[in-house]
Amino acid sequence: MKKICICILVLLMACSKVFAAVPCYTIIPINSNAQTVRGYRGAISSHIQVRSNTQPIGRGTELTLVVTTNEGWETLTGLRVIVYVSFPDGSRGSISLSDDIVSPDGMRVAGSGVYTASFTLRDITEGQIILTANVTNPYGTARPTYLLSMRGEGPLFGEPIAEFFQRRAQTAIDVF
Repeated sequence: MKKICICILVLLMACSKVFAAVPCYTIIPINSNAQTVRGYRGAISSHIQVRSNTQPIGRGTELTLVVTTNEGWETLTGLRVIVYVSFPDGSRGSISLSDDIVSPDGMRVAGSGVYTASFTLRDITEGQIILTANVTNPYGTARPTYLLSMRGEGPLFGEPIAEFFQRRAQTAIDVF
């Protein structure tokens, strides 16, 4: 028993020296312009929503894609968002979404964390359209958005998230 305790103690001491060489609070900033950077604190999730100007969805329907990414309750801005589209006939495409005041951004506030884009269905066959949102933080510029502060100001931004991350969200819509 005494030998086991000594072995465990020696092992713990060796491990503490290894871990002491790389402090866990050190974050290497990707974006050198950022004053304060951090890693992400918790679960980051993305959501994709599709809005249409008519029902049922078919030829001539205008679709608006809305993608939001949250760290807990806080919406993130400063991301790169691309939606990949798979049409019923097997063709594919991609759409870059933006977080600016340009229509169809319903928030009408640049940096709101709501990424949008619109497109019209042209020659479309019946079936299912698969939409896959790919959200990344390639430049370490993602930051939480507080749409309103306690004083009624907004938007307010938190510290940038320095770490690269990628999230995907997927949805399907039926075309008639």
